[in-house]
Amino acid sequence: MNNISRRTDRSEGFSLIELMIVLAILAILAGVAITNYNSFKNRTVCSQVEVTVHHAMLKAVKEFNENGSVPTGDASVNLNISFPDEVASVIVGGAGTPSSPITVNGTATGNKCPKGTKYVLTEDQTKGEWK
Repeated sequence: MNNISRRTDRSEGFSLIELMIVLAILAILAGVAITNYNSFKNRTVCSQVEVTVHHAMLKAVKEFNENGSVPTGDASVNLNISFPDEVASVIVGGAGTPSSPITVNGTATGNKCPKGTKYVLTEDQTKGEWK
């Protein structure tokens, strides 16, 4: 009896070309995922600045309604608002009159926001809304 093992045509495992194709597909998917993640992260920066500006406007209008004056300048000092790291500054201006409406200017840190770095919210007293 011959103890020589017979070779079969059945291959086991993956060929090198198959592995390279899978790695190329994974690299493409990873590139797309990283790009989308960075875009999502940058839009989050914009949202945080916008929310902080809106919060400052609400506090400024509340102060105006309660005290008759608007505390202008740095909102972190005058309105006691804490900023997330993505917000560089929030400045309140105006006197709350039709000729000098309340304005809030917010600035994002760095150039991470695709919408820009400046956000302005102004009170339109004739319509009773902000724009």
